[in-house]
Amino acid sequence: MLYCIEPLWNNGRQHSNKQYRNVVVFGTYNRAHLMRQSMYAYQQSLSENDAVVVLDDGSTDNTLEVCDLYAHSLDIFYFKLQDKTPGEWRDSAAFLNMGISFAIHALNAQRVIPTHPEIVPGVHTFDAINAAPEGIDFVMFRGYYLPVELQLRYEAFIDCVKDGRISGGKYNPKGRVFDWSIQTFKALCPDWYQYGDPNHDFHPNNLERDPEPFQSWIFCSATAEVWKRYGGFSESNVWGSIDLNQMARRNRGGFTIATPVEVDAWVLHQNHDDPRFNTITPRNMDLCMETCRTLDETPCQPELLNPERWKSKSTHRIEKSDLENLELDPLPIRRGCFGECACIGTCLDVVVYISRVDYEQGKPHLL
Repeated sequence: MLYCIEPLWNNGRQHSNKQYRNVVVFGTYNRAHLMRQSMYAYQQSLSENDAVVVLDDGSTDNTLEVCDLYAHSLDIFYFKLQDKTPGEWRDSAAFLNMGISFAIHALNAQRVIPTHPEIVPGVHTFDAINAAPEGIDFVMFRGYYLPVELQLRYEAFIDCVKDGRISGGKYNPKGRVFDWSIQTFKALCPDWYQYGDPNHDFHPNNLERDPEPFQSWIFCSATAEVWKRYGGFSESNVWGSIDLNQMARRNRGGFTIATPVEVDAWVLHQNHDDPRFNTITPRNMDLCMETCRTLDETPCQPELLNPERWKSKSTHRIEKSDLENLELDPLPIRRGCFGECACIGTCLDVVVYISRVDYEQGKPHLL
């Protein structure tokens, strides 16, 4: 099912009577081109007890359509954020906490996995999550970074998997055979190790030789209890600043981490540097380091996930006059105003509708 959430999530109101096991959360801005691969992997990996939360930061591509494509077999909770200047890029650290908090307080998630839209889980990634040992706070997944040269080949590879031209012996939770494994893709790419700087930490050779737990949060699993204790990410619009800050807070707080050894439990980081398909991420290392120095490195900041923080962020509303008109059903949810209102009437535009019964019961709108 596809649920449109953002107008109606009030005070962390619960949206589900069941307890979701794993909830994946990511923010996205014009990454629909890459979401087609990651959502396919989630479709194959996740069961009816799992869900995906998508925080759409004002995308102008077909992000919602990609979500809708997979909604027949996944529970997808979709937020359309509208609290920034149209066309502006910002790091998902600016708003990712809203999705983590929603997963914990509204979906009763046992585990929450923040990530990125371009990250594709491996065939055994969720097996590793579900088998995580006691005493480990964060399970951090090592990721292969695809160079531009391999990205198009990877997309063609996934198309072949979808068409049944590449099959394997592992059954997904829905009983179908599939094989989009990293090992299979590597076997089809004899030049896998030839791209990139061989001295870089993220070069495939170095990733595979590194015995230490992976430090980056590109796919980062923890229980709801750990997230409540740790708190959310330090919020910043600046690319990269969240990575170093999260590592510093984990280390200072004595949080334990582990990384699966098996390659097919790792994840694959698709390339988003092709301007033909993606809004390019503005990478500025000097600004990143400068911002890191200003972020709070207090290990535990539970207030960052307080659901009350988002009570005032929803500008969409149902007009009092609409509520008082008892013959009006479904109820129109209107756009509302951002900042000071120099009213030209667009605040009254209807964004979506919800049945009166669902509104009174606090349910999300079902698309």
